[in-house]
Amino acid sequence: MKAFYGRVAYKHGKNTARVAVAREMLKIIHIMLTHKRPFIRE
Repeated sequence: MKAFYGRVAYKHGKNTARVAVAREMLKIIHIMLTHKRPFIRE
C-alpha cells in the first residue's frame, strides 16, 4: 500500500492518494468478506 500511495500522491496529491488507498482497501475487504478468507499478504 505504501508504494501505491506514493505513486498516486506524486501524480495527484496527498488527499487524492488517501482516497485511492481507502478505495483499494475497501476492494480487499469486500473480497475477503465475500470469499470468507483471511488476507494473506504476498
